[in-house]
Amino acid sequence: MRKLTFLFLIVLLYPGISKAGILETLLFARLNTVLLAGANSDANQASSRIEKMKKAAVQGDAKAQFNLAEMYHKGQGVRKSYSDAAIWYIMAARQGHEESQFKLAVMYYKGEGVQQDYSKAVHWYTKAAEQGHTISQKVLALMYDLGKGAQQDSSKAVHWFAKAAEQGDASAQCNLAVKYEIGEGVQQDYSKAVHWYIKAAVQGYAESQFNLAEMYRKGQGVHKSYREAAHWYTKAASSCQSSTPIFAEQGVVAAQYILAEMYYNGEGVIKDYVVSYKWLLLAGKSGRDVSDLKVSLKKKMTPAQIAQAQRLARQFVAKHENDSGSDKQVDVPGQKSYGSVLLADASSDANQASSRIEKMKKDAEQGDAEAHFNRAEMYRKGEGVQQDYSKAFHWYTKAAVQGHAKARFNLAEMYRKGQGVRKSYRDAALWYIVAARQGHAESQYILALMYYEGESVLEDYSKAFHWYTKAAEQGHAESQSDLAVMYYEGEGVQQDYS
Repeated sequence: MRKLTFLFLIVLLYPGISKAGILETLLFARLNTVLLAGANSDANQASSRIEKMKKAAVQGDAKAQFNLAEMYHKGQGVRKSYSDAAIWYIMAARQGHEESQFKLAVMYYKGEGVQQDYSKAVHWYTKAAEQGHTISQKVLALMYDLGKGAQQDSSKAVHWFAKAAEQGDASAQCNLAVKYEIGEGVQQDYSKAVHWYIKAAVQGYAESQFNLAEMYRKGQGVHKSYREAAHWYTKAASSCQSSTPIFAEQGVVAAQYILAEMYYNGEGVIKDYVVSYKWLLLAGKSGRDVSDLKVSLKKKMTPAQIAQAQRLARQFVAKHENDSGSDKQVDVPGQKSYGSVLLADASSDANQASSRIEKMKKDAEQGDAEAHFNRAEMYRKGEGVQQDYSKAFHWYTKAAVQGHAKARFNLAEMYRKGQGVRKSYRDAALWYIVAARQGHAESQYILALMYYEGESVLEDYSKAFHWYTKAAEQGHAESQSDLAVMYYEGEGVQQDYS
């Protein structure tokens, strides 16, 4: 009777519905009932599992205590609570549960769910480390090395680095090698330093690859070999994922510059000015001053060779860095909230760009872009207000995300000069790019200069020529002059004296 009544309602609500349609509706309704029942069943089962876990945890089951702590820590099946997580980690850690000891140490180190306490972090890292927990051993070594949570003790740092290194941890192997190299906390021993550098280097650890190259270059702990040094410098220079931020900023660039010197002089490699120039361009792109060697190289190279080196550098970047320095992909570290706008604005997808910029406009303070720009000008010049570069930077940014070309140019200038913000040629280049794409002549000119000199972007004469041309077409005198030089020298364009 219920089924007939339901069929009658379907026909009443949907006159003209076919028999197949009725069957489909019935099946859909049945499926909904099954899914809803299944969902309720799953929820009930999950609740039952949590209750069983809690019961086991209360009864002293260390694994259950750890699992419950994990659920509270991640908010899985229960309300997220670091304090509740800490309670259950403590319960399990006191029973010798290794992973709980490690997680509890991390919580004391960060002050998550418990009051921050480095000495207690050391205590629990030690407990886990003594059970062979590799990360705990490594972190404990660093804490002894820095004197954080315990008295500074280089010998204890070496002890724990060695424990982690023996388990194959590359960073611990590198740190242990450094200790042997400088003789800190252990007797200086170059051969042992080389041993551990090799262990980490073959795992792709960039710092070890660089340091190993240095050992071969100086002949410390090994027979001096420029050939081996060049091999390991190349590995370090090609590292697209450096082991630490410091090495990413300094070590990789240093390796690239040294390789440029080695190819220039023919040390351990066949002398090759093109390859030397390639490595020099890559080092220069990252901010290294390469002007002296570049001048010497250019005197020995033809325009065709320079073009070849630039092409090799572009290929390297495309392979190892996804061309993060090109004007096709724009992202601004340090301006995280505006990075997506720049990326969209520099892309060919106009619709996507428009929608992202609109979103950013809503996130910014309400107001006219020109008004934001004028306010920034007042703070930058100190007109009617006390000069304040940081406030000028703030208001230029608001105008820039609304598409104000001059604001984008001025923002680039502030990054370039370090006014109101940390100096960053890379960030400057990114703002010059978006302003240049809007037709701002001065941005086009400076962008051309940056591509010509390889200043925080990869040197590229063809792109320099492109932007000089754009600015020159707007009557920019300096661009017209530089463009004439490029035609005369055949740089980025076929040589043309006319």
